[in-house]
Amino acid sequence: MQPRALPVLTIKSLDGLRGLAVLLVLLSHMSLVGINLLPGLDFSGIGKAGVYLFFVLSAFLLTWQALEADQHPSPSYWLGYGLRRLCRIYPLYLIAVLASFGLTHYAPGYAPKIDAPIDIFQHLTLQAGEGIYWAIPVEFTYYLLLPLVTLVVVGSSRIHLTGPFIATGLAIYTAFVTWPPADMMANSIGLGPYLAMFLLGSLTAFLCSKAAGINALTWNSRLIELTGWSAVAIALLTVPALARSLFDSDIANDSFHRAFIFYGIIWSVAVVAAFHGGTHFGKFFALPACRFIGRVSFSVYLWHFLILQVVHQQVPVHPSVQFCLTIAVTFAISYLSYRWVERPWIRWGHLASEQLVLGLQRQR
Repeated sequence: MQPRALPVLTIKSLDGLRGLAVLLVLLSHMSLVGINLLPGLDFSGIGKAGVYLFFVLSAFLLTWQALEADQHPSPSYWLGYGLRRLCRIYPLYLIAVLASFGLTHYAPGYAPKIDAPIDIFQHLTLQAGEGIYWAIPVEFTYYLLLPLVTLVVVGSSRIHLTGPFIATGLAIYTAFVTWPPADMMANSIGLGPYLAMFLLGSLTAFLCSKAAGINALTWNSRLIELTGWSAVAIALLTVPALARSLFDSDIANDSFHRAFIFYGIIWSVAVVAAFHGGTHFGKFFALPACRFIGRVSFSVYLWHFLILQVVHQQVPVHPSVQFCLTIAVTFAISYLSYRWVERPWIRWGHLASEQLVLGLQRQR
């Protein structure tokens, strides 16, 4: 059985929320090199919150699709899922890593630096994550873990209504004991420290699926609306420059980078509000501009850092002009990257996975 399609509004709104995630990353990295639209409009340090939103969104959507496909997704479903994930991530990721390798040797001075063929191999096999690439092995490792997570969530729900909550809580506790956030290195490529956010995203997906005894989508839409906007507002209060001005002048740019449970909860709330078809919150993130940013977000993530470095180093104009130029070039290149690399591979991945699943079903 194939996953049933998401409601149109839901697809659009989750695209838009993904756009918010990449904007937080982009604005943060521009501020780190002094590229701000207005003096004092400093977003440095909020980029991690954007990546964490990516983590929660990915876990939510992939888990929800599996649960809606079948409460016990078959091995053939997971084979198709794996093929789709490979086609979604690796073609553009390979191009980006090769571009970094070429720039490291022929135009040094730009990050991420990929020095040798062995570094390319390590990045493609999830053993390394230089610079912005750190998030790729983290997310892909969870892709590999997702079948087990789905099995445990569904199985525990059949034992008791509270089963998924207990199982998720125990897994999060185990992760925190095994990989204490305080001991985590910056930009760690291991899944362990970030596991709580992914698990909360998957638990939220369960609460929005037909497998749940109490479906979150049946809750009061006004309450969901309010909590959605509140979640985004609270997240924005963790912009370090704003937090310093409002709460504590000693807050550092990385003060919130290990607040995994905090971000996991507020982003899960935001995802439910966007996923719910009857809220203005969802409609806002379904606006064409938000959707466009979300659709090209992976390309933006992989290309923005190189572009802002070029603008910062090679275009000596006012920071406001650098800001506008960085935005314009980033989204222009990202659209072309999405149009000519991402989208064809996404379509091929879906087609190939459907053929794979059908072929395996015929052999039964």
